[in-house]
Amino acid sequence: MIRATGYRPGLDWIAGLPLDEHGLRDAPRGVVASMPCLYFVGMPFPYGLTSQLLGGVGRDAGVIAGCSGDG
Repeated sequence: MIRATGYRPGLDWIAGLPLDEHGLRDAPRGVVASMPCLYFVGMPFPYGLTSQLLGGVGRDAGVIAGCSGDG
């Protein structure tokens, strides 16, 4: 399933989503380690400043899909 949340993350519907010390989703590089098959792309700072922009979301999606995505 793919779910688009628009400009507001609205992640409260995900029961048990781990949060970091700032109350944000705990998903380094967009991967939620404790919840298999749950990934985030297009959100601020899963990896870098451009992660929330079209120019950077492809890199992050490549990492999630198993591509290197860094080059």
